[in-house]
Amino acid sequence: MKIWPWGKTAIPIVKRIMKEGEDRSGIKKYPDAENSTESTKDKSAVIFIHGFSGHMDDTWGDTLKFLREDTQMDQWSLFSLGYNTHMLPNLLKGIWIAAPPIDIIGENLKGEIEGLIKAGYQTVSICAHSMGGLATQSALLKLDDENIQKIQSVILFGTPSNGLQKAHYGRKINDQIRDMDSQSEFIKELRSNWEVKLKQKLKTRFLSVAGDHDEFVPRTSSLDPFLEENRKIIGGNHLRIVKPMSGDDQTVTTIKTKLLHSSNFNNDWEPAQIAVEYSDYRLAIDLYDKTGFDNLDKTNKVNYILAKEAMGSSDEALELAMKISSSNTDALGVIGGRYKRLYMDSKSQLFLDKSQEFYKKGFELAVSSNNDEQIYYQAINFAFLLLMDNDIANAKQYAQQAFDAADRSSVKNVWKYATLGESNLYFDKFDKVIENYRLANERDENLQQKDSILINAVEIIRILGYTEDQRQEILDLFKN
Repeated sequence: MKIWPWGKTAIPIVKRIMKEGEDRSGIKKYPDAENSTESTKDKSAVIFIHGFSGHMDDTWGDTLKFLREDTQMDQWSLFSLGYNTHMLPNLLKGIWIAAPPIDIIGENLKGEIEGLIKAGYQTVSICAHSMGGLATQSALLKLDDENIQKIQSVILFGTPSNGLQKAHYGRKINDQIRDMDSQSEFIKELRSNWEVKLKQKLKTRFLSVAGDHDEFVPRTSSLDPFLEENRKIIGGNHLRIVKPMSGDDQTVTTIKTKLLHSSNFNNDWEPAQIAVEYSDYRLAIDLYDKTGFDNLDKTNKVNYILAKEAMGSSDEALELAMKISSSNTDALGVIGGRYKRLYMDSKSQLFLDKSQEFYKKGFELAVSSNNDEQIYYQAINFAFLLLMDNDIANAKQYAQQAFDAADRSSVKNVWKYATLGESNLYFDKFDKVIENYRLANERDENLQQKDSILINAVEIIRILGYTEDQRQEILDLFKN
């Protein structure tokens, strides 16, 4: 049978329409479980919701996988909620599955929240993307006071909470687009009711996240409706902010921080970790002091030491680090770093020797435990200190070990790429230096981290004889 040219064009369009019209509704547990709302020993449930024209299986990328890999998340059950959403116009209702108005999606979410609480979960948290955040707000407004108290955390990513002006032109085509119009009755009522009922109630449990390159949802829509303390900006565009590349990605760490350290959950001292993340070291110390150093776990002991160091209590930080240094690579790094800074300030051989001693111990301990992130951290610092001691041959050996461990590491954070960049300085591979420093700079929001990277780079360049132009290229890179 002959297919006319327009028929060839129509085939992919028909396939797209068929796909858009598939039933996407339902809730499922991650990893997949037959009965997603069965009674559980887990304390809390987290529901992940996609946005307009999204899907429960792909919107969040590897987010749930990265969360599940962290043992701190063992007491949470992770769920994905799907609903019907597509670009099809209203005139096709009755032919394919209809995409309900956002208010109806919110009603469905409310039912799922109540179902999880009835199944035995003590608290429920919600992570929503884009239009899913509007459905989330609608659902929360429908919950009674008793169940609102069981909402632990709410995180919205790229949600047009003030609506979208661009949706005005498609409002007559699709109910969901109509509801997202900044002038729609849905948006006006949502904002009015939120101000009256929930803005203060969820003050400590709510976060709205915007992407720094989100050109679809402006920050005036995603952030402005909420209090300053309920706003956060992370790197990425509208889709990238919910598709993390590693467990250290800002998407994952933002979710974990909010879930693990909500003010109405877990131990009293855990909110101190939020203070450390946002460099509020005075608050962190005050919170940790209420529990006492000896009662903290390993991670928080290191956080406490870092907070003390950052606030200028270097001697106390060093004393505390010594208490846990025999089996803790982080503590050895803290001590090594302290002596390294003392050496850089004074050029004292005593401080240089001490710094080398602790970084070498940290390296050996990291190797024995096969911890690639700690191997490259300890090795690259030890290489730098050997170079300061004019031991170029051994410095290059440890730089190679740092490179190998960083290259193996699956954690794609600022320190991985900073290490790859710095180690390549030892081997005169300047194109690779720039490539990896650029990747490090893209992941870095901390000026102290940039200074640390640059201090090492400038010293290595000076000793190994790089040109002034090359030095300036690195400096310019980190200014951007």
